[in-house]
This record gives sequence, structure tokens and C-alpha cells, in this order.
Amino acid sequence: MKKLPLAVNGNKKRSIIVGVLGTAFILGMGIVALKWWTTAQNPSAIASVGGEVLTLPVPEAPAALVMGKYPYYLQADPAWANMPVGSSGEPMSAVGCTLTSIAMGLSGLGYPLTPGEVNAKLTSNAGLTDNGYVIWNKVATLTKGAVAVVPVDNSYARIDRELAANRPVIVKVLLGGIVQHWVLVVGKEGQEYIALDSLNKTKKPVLLSSLSSKIYAVRVFN
Repeated sequence: MKKLPLAVNGNKKRSIIVGVLGTAFILGMGIVALKWWTTAQNPSAIASVGGEVLTLPVPEAPAALVMGKYPYYLQADPAWANMPVGSSGEPMSAVGCTLTSIAMGLSGLGYPLTPGEVNAKLTSNAGLTDNGYVIWNKVATLTKGAVAVVPVDNSYARIDRELAANRPVIVKVLLGGIVQHWVLVVGKEGQEYIALDSLNKTKKPVLLSSLSSKIYAVRVFN
């Protein structure tokens, strides 16, 4: 086999390097642009650390005890991981964070439901869009109207008030500043909110700030 001259090999390598760097630059700029667009589309977002300096639940109900009343469900649990979310065709393991957060919250409030049951019941009650998004005013059908899950303004005062009353809060974050994800907030230490994350295989509470720098939406149990 005839060897190419060194100059030709060098030019080829430089072309490859330039191509790789160019692709990386374009991807990087795309990510920056996407993050900027996401922030621009969510002007009401608040930082994931903030509000009053508190320990919630209150000392009379230690955080470890109150957190223990919530089952720690994972959306990738084999019992429901492959279930399609509504008619979306997407599996629970990929897009089941909202349903899993609802299941954990309602179970902790005395209405035991698994994520699979929440999915099935909302599907049968037209509680999911074609894309698998939760229709929030349908969540009350899970408890025959006893508990609703409703949107509220992004507010530290409202989140803190719910936690002080031993009620969890569902919040939307963006993983990596891009990927939409819902988690269940169950406590607070100082200004750090404590959450149950359906993607966390360790099944341990996490600081909300470790998942996202901002809170993009809030849902409360009424």
C-alpha cells in the first residue's frame, strides 16, 4: 500500500480536528441558545434555594419521620416502567415523573396509589393529553374529589406554608437547564428544599438545588 506524504496526512488530521471543533462549537452554541430560550419562556421562575430560613416539617414532626410516610417510587420500577403513559406511546420509565410524584404525594396524604395505578386511572378518566401530559383538574378523580392538585404561583411563601402544614408540593425543574422534570418537595432545611426524585435510584431525599437552579412551576394538594 502506498503511503501518503506526511504533509497530506497532516492536512487530513488538521481537517478532522477543525471539523470536530466546529461541530462542538455549534452544539455548544445550540445548548446556550436553548437555555436562554427556556429562561425567556419562564419569566416567573424562582431560584430553587430561597424563602424563609426554616426547618420543615416542624420540630414536633421530625423531617425523617414525615418523609418516611411517603413511599419512594421510581418511574423505572419494573412493575410499571414499560406502561405507556396514556395514549402517548411513551413509557413510564421515560416520561412518568409527574405521575410518580402525584402517587407519592397522595399516598403520603392517606390515599395509597402506585404510579401505575395513577396512570391507569387518569387514562380512563381522560386525565392525560395525547402527549401524556397531566390535565391537573382531573387529578381529583383519583380520590373521588377528596384531594385536588392545583397550579399556584411560584412563591416561596406558598411552598413554605404547605410544608408547614405537612403537605407536600410538586414542582417542575429543568435538569441540566433543559429537560423538564417534576419532583415532590417534602421538606426544607434552612433555605434548601428537600425533594423525592423519581429518577434517583438510591431512593434518598435530595436537595432540590442539586437538580435545578430554578423552580419553574408549582402544584399543591388541596
